[in-house]
Amino acid sequence: MERTATAVIDQLPKPDTNDRSTPDWFFKQCEVRYGPFDMDVAASEGNAKCKNYITASIDAFKTTWGNTNWCNCPYGPSGTIPKWIERARQQRYEWDSRTLLLLPADTSTRWYHDVSRTELIELVPFRLKFDSPGAVQNDSAKFGSLLLWIAPQIRLEGK
Repeated sequence: MERTATAVIDQLPKPDTNDRSTPDWFFKQCEVRYGPFDMDVAASEGNAKCKNYITASIDAFKTTWGNTNWCNCPYGPSGTIPKWIERARQQRYEWDSRTLLLLPADTSTRWYHDVSRTELIELVPFRLKFDSPGAVQNDSAKFGSLLLWIAPQIRLEGK
């Protein structure tokens, strides 16, 4: 039986699973390596990492993104992550945008095998402690993370 991203997501602490924020120090390190980012495409009012950001009320799937984007997308429900990856790819092809997605490192999923053949993946060598609204203590995630870089110059045709 194939393990899905949903199985990993179910291990996240509750409540507010989808409103977790990337730690500032980690975001700043990503900006040094891949940025600067001009838009956070999966933000809420309280966790946006960029001056320009898209919230759920704006709908990132119908809005043009920035030139260099940060995306810590919601990890659930099942099927959500591939939609974000596809949207980042559309923005690359239509606008030459670059997007860095922070995702769970689940190598058993279809989306992982799809992107591993054509995109740049960097595994995060530790478990992140996501910030959570109202949390007393932010525990480390129960899964590893990866960074997926979707950019015009990255097209690893056939690897």
